[in-house]
Amino acid sequence: MKSGFVAIVGRPNVGKSTLLNRLINRKVSIVTEKSQTTRNKILGIFHSDEAQIIFMDTPGIHKPLQQLGKEMNAMAYGAAHSVDVTILVVDASKSFGPGDQYLIENLNVQDRPLIIVFNKLDLARLDKTEKLKKIYHNYFNNAIFIDTVAKEGFNIQEIIKNLMNILPEGPAYYPEETITDKDEIFHIKEIIREKILLQLRQEVPHSIAIYMENI
Repeated sequence: MKSGFVAIVGRPNVGKSTLLNRLINRKVSIVTEKSQTTRNKILGIFHSDEAQIIFMDTPGIHKPLQQLGKEMNAMAYGAAHSVDVTILVVDASKSFGPGDQYLIENLNVQDRPLIIVFNKLDLARLDKTEKLKKIYHNYFNNAIFIDTVAKEGFNIQEIIKNLMNILPEGPAYYPEETITDKDEIFHIKEIIREKILLQLRQEVPHSIAIYMENI
C-alpha cells in the first residue's frame, strides 16, 4: 500500500479547501470567497485499496499585518516542511504578482516532491496561464504541473494518480472510517462560521470566532 502525508498550500482564495474536499470526496473544510477562511490545519484522509493519503489543508500564505497572520503563515510553512509531498495551488485566472513572489521566496520546498496545481482553469485565459506556468517553472523546474477546476472535480484523479506514483510504500495511519482529524464540535463551529462569512460582509470583523459550551 502507498501511504503518506501531503500539504496543500498556496495564497488565500486559490481554492485549497475546495481541492481538499474534492480529493477526498467529502466536505471537511469550509469554503467561502473570503481570504483566510481556513484558520486551522485540517486533515482530510483519502482511502482506497491501493493507498491512504493524508492531506493537510492550510491557511493561505500572505504578507502578514498582524500576529494572527504570522501564526497562520507559520502553520502553512510548518505543514509544507513536514510532509512527503507538497501541493502548491495557484489561481490560474490571476496574473503573477507581489503576493506570489512573497510566497515563493518564503516557501522552501526544494527538498521534497512538489505538485503545482493551476486551479480555476475555467476562469483563465490560455495565454495568461501559459505565462504563469513559465514563471513557476523558472522557480520549480522539477515540479509536476496539473491543471484543474477543483469546484467541478476536473482532473482530480490526475492529482491522485501522481501522488500514488510519488508516495512510498507504508502503513495505513488511520482507520478506514476516519476522514478527518477534527471532531464534531469543530465542524459545527466551522459550519456556523462559514454561514456567517457567506451572509455578512463588512458588518462583521473577519476575525470572527465561534465558541460552543455544549452540544
